[in-house]
Amino acid sequence: MSIEPTPRPQPPADVPSDEDRRAVVATIQQALADDQVSFDEIDERFRRVFAARTQAELRAVVADLPELRRSPPPPDARHLAARSSFKLLGDTKVGGWLTLDGDLTAINVIGDTVIDLSSAAIPDRGVTVAAWSLIGDVKVIVPDGVRVQSQVISLIGDRTERLTPPQPGAPTVRVRVQLAVGDSGVYSLSEVPIGRLRRLWTALRRSGDDQVEDL
Repeated sequence: MSIEPTPRPQPPADVPSDEDRRAVVATIQQALADDQVSFDEIDERFRRVFAARTQAELRAVVADLPELRRSPPPPDARHLAARSSFKLLGDTKVGGWLTLDGDLTAINVIGDTVIDLSSAAIPDRGVTVAAWSLIGDVKVIVPDGVRVQSQVISLIGDRTERLTPPQPGAPTVRVRVQLAVGDSGVYSLSEVPIGRLRRLWTALRRSGDDQVEDL
């Protein structure tokens, strides 16, 4: 006698999918760049996104926002992030509406490096970000809720890591930094400190492109 396998129950149609949540997160990030929400409230909005159990609860997170100047682009309208970059002298700044189709590597001999993945489409398998610098700071910004594995080697300089709790099922961003002289920082979006780094984040977001060389 054969036993028929019990079919796996399907989640109710009203339950938000991971893609639904990512779309709302992208909307909040765009509103933040457009000065329609503040950094002080973004952490609570992201908490509500991942706690939402119905589509109505998810929509309510952004129901109070005015119409955005520009809606988040669909996955096929994003820029493909450059897989590697090398600079002898000068800063490297990468961010915006990106799709990551592989790991990222940035090498700076003398200069600062900022890699902003807060609006990037990160594959479910995760991604590795590697940065090397002889003299210069390295800052990496990740979306709230992703899981981060960081490894930093620095001879002279401070290390800062400010991350929000990872959400179930979120992809992993592996950060590998090697510095001779310079500070390193890994931040979740809502933990980006006030000051130059936050202004840089806003400029990268408003550029609408995948890279801003000089600010």
